[in-house]
Amino acid sequence: MIRLVLCDMDGTLLPFGHQEVSARTLAAIEALRRAGIGFGPASGRELEDVMGFFGKGSVTIENGILANGKYVLAGGEVVYRRELDRHALQKVVDYAASQRDCGLVTHGPARSDGSAERLLLGASAEEAAGMRTSEGGRVDVTLAPELPDCPILTVGFLCSGSTTRFAEVRQELAVAAPELDFVSPAPGFLDVMPRGWNKGTALDLLLEALGLATDEVAFFGDSENDLALMRRLPNSVCVENGSDEAKRTASFHIARDLDDAPARVMEAIARSGGGLAIPDEVSRD
Repeated sequence: MIRLVLCDMDGTLLPFGHQEVSARTLAAIEALRRAGIGFGPASGRELEDVMGFFGKGSVTIENGILANGKYVLAGGEVVYRRELDRHALQKVVDYAASQRDCGLVTHGPARSDGSAERLLLGASAEEAAGMRTSEGGRVDVTLAPELPDCPILTVGFLCSGSTTRFAEVRQELAVAAPELDFVSPAPGFLDVMPRGWNKGTALDLLLEALGLATDEVAFFGDSENDLALMRRLPNSVCVENGSDEAKRTASFHIARDLDDAPARVMEAIARSGGGLAIPDEVSRD
């Protein structure tokens, strides 16, 4: 029986370009809660970022694997937090500065309201103006000359070049900063993580804290940074808009994020009291 549902955010629960999850998703999460089934994000984003996608305080996040496993929340308590090594990150900044189409993205110090400025390092103003998100939008960042003087939990790496160029950059980064892993959740973007640490390795901390087994967790994902978790969990689900590798790795396959497919499966899990029941209309198996 499923006792906890974990969901990736971007491209899974939150379609790219959307600012909040759908009303149906919010209702499905509430249905899980009423059925005694937990819910939590499993995202590359930090908790403060994720919370903004669930409306104005309508969902309380008590469990989750955040920052690609560098922040683990169980029962409302932080059971693990790991900062990125500044010396290793400086190597990434130096590499970005030596290229014309790359930059490192991170957060500045937290403000009094918990928000933080997004910073871009290793790029000129001209280069920053030419950078685009995976959906083609502008990258909303502030140029910074050096790493911020605060703990750094989450870092992304942007490359505005072609697919071939992106693959080359990724290989070069692995050589420049061997202490780190670089995983792509979206075209032109890399999550920067401690070598050997990811959502999948962080899972053990969450399971131990909650007293759960792997077959009591369902996970929805779509991309490369979800693969480690998909491999660990037999009840892994990939949305139709997911990457080919994610589809090959997941146990089950459903319709697109834009079709509210994860929410519809969560509704079915709640109705069945914890059975992984995938409605025929959203199943792609």
